[in-house]
Amino acid sequence: SAEEYLQPSTKVSFLQFKMLQSLQAMSWHTKSNHIVCLSLLAIIAWQPYFIAAESKSAYTEALLGFVDNVFLSSNKVPLTSYNSNDFSMDQLIRKLSAASLSRGGIFRENLDNLDTTRTLDELLESAGIGENCTRDLKLLGEAVLRMKGWALPFIDSIGRPQAGLLNGATTWLGSFDQCLAAGANFTDENGTVESEQFSGAYCLLQLQSWSDKFKLKILITIGTCWPDSCSIRDAVNATKNLANFTSVVDVGRLDVRPAAPDCRSAAGAKTDSLEPGAIAMLAILSLIAVCLIGGTGIDLYQRSRSRSAAAAAAKAPVQASGSASSAAAAVAAEAAAVGYNADNNGANNDFDSSETAGDEEALIAATVIHRDNRGGGAGIGCCRCWGGLKSILLCFSVRTNAAKLMDQRQASSSLRCVNGIRFISMSWVILGHTYMVGLINASNLGQLVPQWLNDWTFQAVLNATVSVDTFFVLSGLLATYLFLRELDRRGGQLKRINWLRFYLHRYWRLTAPYMLVLGAYTTLAQYLYDGPRYPRNGFDANCRTVWWRNLLYINNFFSMRDMCMSWSWYLANDMQFYAVSPLFMTLMAKRPALGVAAAMLAIVASSVGLGVYCTLAGIGVFGPGTGGEEMWNRDALDSIYIRPWFRIGPYLVGSLAGMLTHRLLSAELVDARFPYRRQRGSLRLHWSVRLLGWATAAVLCLSVLYGLFDVQRGLVVLSQPVASLYNATFRLAWSIGIAWVVVACCTGNGGLVSEFLSAGIFAPLSRLSYCAYLLHPVIIIAMETARRDTFQWNSWTPVGNFLAYLATSYGVAFGASLAFESPLIALERLAVE
Repeated sequence: SAEEYLQPSTKVSFLQFKMLQSLQAMSWHTKSNHIVCLSLLAIIAWQPYFIAAESKSAYTEALLGFVDNVFLSSNKVPLTSYNSNDFSMDQLIRKLSAASLSRGGIFRENLDNLDTTRTLDELLESAGIGENCTRDLKLLGEAVLRMKGWALPFIDSIGRPQAGLLNGATTWLGSFDQCLAAGANFTDENGTVESEQFSGAYCLLQLQSWSDKFKLKILITIGTCWPDSCSIRDAVNATKNLANFTSVVDVGRLDVRPAAPDCRSAAGAKTDSLEPGAIAMLAILSLIAVCLIGGTGIDLYQRSRSRSAAAAAAKAPVQASGSASSAAAAVAAEAAAVGYNADNNGANNDFDSSETAGDEEALIAATVIHRDNRGGGAGIGCCRCWGGLKSILLCFSVRTNAAKLMDQRQASSSLRCVNGIRFISMSWVILGHTYMVGLINASNLGQLVPQWLNDWTFQAVLNATVSVDTFFVLSGLLATYLFLRELDRRGGQLKRINWLRFYLHRYWRLTAPYMLVLGAYTTLAQYLYDGPRYPRNGFDANCRTVWWRNLLYINNFFSMRDMCMSWSWYLANDMQFYAVSPLFMTLMAKRPALGVAAAMLAIVASSVGLGVYCTLAGIGVFGPGTGGEEMWNRDALDSIYIRPWFRIGPYLVGSLAGMLTHRLLSAELVDARFPYRRQRGSLRLHWSVRLLGWATAAVLCLSVLYGLFDVQRGLVVLSQPVASLYNATFRLAWSIGIAWVVVACCTGNGGLVSEFLSAGIFAPLSRLSYCAYLLHPVIIIAMETARRDTFQWNSWTPVGNFLAYLATSYGVAFGASLAFESPLIALERLAVE
């Protein structure tokens, strides 16, 4: 019964006593419409009572009972009519306690006596915080108790409970901007400053409490506002001491940790100077900007000259047409010599950097040797120097590169359906990352997760990881198909292949934009924006020390905790697969049966090794649609998800599909037993073969997407052998299905699917996919960490976020491709020539 707690020995803590005293003082000076403010302050003051509830129902009952009895019901404590002469503070506190206890019953059986003799000075001095921070906290505490106007923003900026606590609203960011704008103002009546001023510092903390008695664990992220003289360590120590001192309920073991490396203050932001790395990166970007402006200007000037000369030649008399035509031809020849041509699609570079057929011919092509203009004299040397500089600048022409990027024309010999598959898969990756990163700002996960786990359509989001296997398939398929086709053009002679350029071309195409993005991500991202969780020292501290792993493409051999740009593990795997691909491609070219056998043997070895490892390590179903802990287990990610020996299977499936596509489209293929007929340059398979292929692909892909729906919901439990078998085969099954789609569409057996995937609109989007892959995580992380508050998601929230991030990622990728990727590709070709 609540009466037991109304004995004279019943006391509460000093801080709650002072908070209620402030509430009492505020109630005398505010109108009735300020009851909301009183309610919020009261909930903050009495928050420790509620986090020790025995269950969610008791928690809810206690919270609602307190608010109802204190503020809402007809029997509420008459705060607005309270008279301190008739009703002591101790009596008020006991009545408030009784009102809450009558509903919740969550207090400890033995309460400590009220200790109103312990001062704020003693409390702060025992917290183990810095001298300056202690001084300013004392001043702030006194100002709060005296209801000074400048002190209220400090208190009001502190995060507080919001609606939906039972559904996971445990991130209370508070008011970041208000805290940074807060400041002390110690002046006398004449406006003279009495003491040193300080401003607000926003510190993000994490509170974790575990009660053995109630078996309740709570993890809360809360934004707090302190004087800027306080460090993050001071904030942690002071919060821990205050929380333990003011707790009159069994909150158990309370652990306070920093949720951010340091506190944020307006003064600190103003004094932050650019680091040497940021200055160097800005210098590089400035040089690129100068090249873009210069190259575009020269390009437009030469095009204007060419048009003027052509117009003059058309209007000139017949007898003068020869000279005018010669002038126009000279201008056109000069323009062609520097390499700009709207019909040239050479700027095409895709997600896996395996370009379409027309662009990848340069990968193995012999070096083109141009005639060298021989002669002496300073004038000739100067002209030659200017010509070389002009050629370099023209590689940066925005006008030319934009025309190349947006050109929807595709070579008839290219595998056009790859463009559509690449864009759709890239969109799928962005969708998955939208959910993965965006969930940090969802305040109703307790409601969302059960809904998602029981919604079969959500399996497409949980299965977003297989989109990476799609890219592995495309990478292996294009590399093999283009290699075999180029080898045919060279008479099948491997010795005519420029192997050095085979590797250098790939390394340059991938690494140049990759390192520029990594450099900007490491040195400049921290200066772009700000927010409660926006990293002040950069998104990824690892990039400052282990960037060289990314440069060498070996970062996937290390833990994801120690990785720079964690999503770049794919690039490391893809480069490693490309490095060993000639071992299989040369066998496929010279000994097809042996090449196929070698690839299949490697696939089987990788799958068996993965299954055995999962069995020995006790790893459950590590794949889409499980919803189990293994799916997010960091050790499983490090040991399985990013390791090349367990991920090479889809790449080799794509390599086999590339060989098959090449042979089916080759004019030398003759086999009377194979049911096909040629039609308009394609290989038309028999309807029964097409039906079997599409049915098999559909069954394999849909099984991977939705096959484990009941397992994910907990209705079916897989044994360890079955789980290991699934881990070893589900990515292969998906890869085989995707491989069939590509082969069928490229050989004229795709029907409407082929027409859709080969649409011209996908060509420019496909060219931007590589930059979109590099940049989209940066955009998503920046936007989500800069949000000022959490909010409740509904079914359409992630859809809107996804569309926004998709459009933004491709928009930024377009600019990055114009500035980095396309010019670097043009420079490579210029160097070869």
